Amino acid sequence: MTKELQYPNTLENLEIPRSSEEDTWNQILKDYDEAIKLMLPKGPKSGYSNKFVALSFKSEAMLYAGSVAKYNETVSGRLTGLGRKTGVRVIGFDASTAKAASQKYFAEAYSAARQVMTAGAIHFIKRNGQRTIRRHNIKIWWICLVTSVVLKISMSKNMSIQR
Repeated sequence: MTKELQYPNTLENLEIPRSSEEDTWNQILKDYDEAIKLMLPKGPKSGYSNKFVALSFKSEAMLYAGSVAKYNETVSGRLTGLGRKTGVRVIGFDASTAKAASQKYFAEAYSAARQVMTAGAIHFIKRNGQRTIRRHNIKIWWICLVTSVVLKISMSKNMSIQR
């Protein structure tokens, strides 16, 4: 939602058109960026969220958004559609913006994953002589690892991502 609605009001004034899928992902990206700015690098207590948890979830979300933007036109039986009243594309990406959007989202995913991985936010412990990850760090580590691997594969297939 990007504007405040006054209530009570007429039905026409309360009915707002749906945003496009690209606008929705852009808002999600903006929300993650704002949350990351406001969060501390370390939670106030064990188990509380922090900046690096938000970065890892941003990485996961942007990897998904980039995949939707890149592959939605090539998948048979893909979901695409225009809003009935507005004619705005509400599902899928417009062909004219899909490539740029996928590169932007993949770059955001890569950047967020790299920040987590290079900041030392994932702590390893020794258990029975082997390095292992603390249980609460496994999802963060997994998201960042998968994001990095997928994006390295994408980059090797002639896709450039700004670092």
